[in-house]
Amino acid sequence: MIYCLIPEYIEGTGDCCILYGTEGEEIQRKKINSSLKDLFNDKCLDMRTVKHKSSKLLGQRNLIPLYLGRDEILIPVKVRKPRVHRDTGYGYVNFYAINNINEETILLKNNKEIFFCEGKRRIIKRIKMARIIEEAFKSSLCREMALDYLSIPATKEDISLILRQIEEIKRTMERMMLL
Repeated sequence: MIYCLIPEYIEGTGDCCILYGTEGEEIQRKKINSSLKDLFNDKCLDMRTVKHKSSKLLGQRNLIPLYLGRDEILIPVKVRKPRVHRDTGYGYVNFYAINNINEETILLKNNKEIFFCEGKRRIIKRIKMARIIEEAFKSSLCREMALDYLSIPATKEDISLILRQIEEIKRTMERMMLL
């Protein structure tokens, strides 16, 4: 389970992001948007389709919660002030990992504190949006989205992801045969 994805400046590396999950923390040497796309690809989801469905449902285009799957809805939270143009100040916190919200921090279930740079009311508003998305994806919209996703033609990226997964399965089976 993903707890949060936080952008971070690392000396000598630049703009990176830190993924906090059940396995611990992982520093990813890429920007947060690339890490988000990788998360969606790992779950075999199209990020644009999820964003489109969510924005249509909420009537809002920007800063909307992202549905990643059961027990994973990522809420955008402003965690830093951008230093340069085209830099993001937003991280993503899993709706299901939130334990408590204070005036300046979000306390997660793994006791990690996330400091934020915006009003508490905005965070609460996004949590309410996450609840709406949760209900919608659990109901018929989830089935509709699955059908829409299946009707989208496969891209080269989709096919290469499937090929990598097949190769992984093949290597695993070969290792099992050697035992």
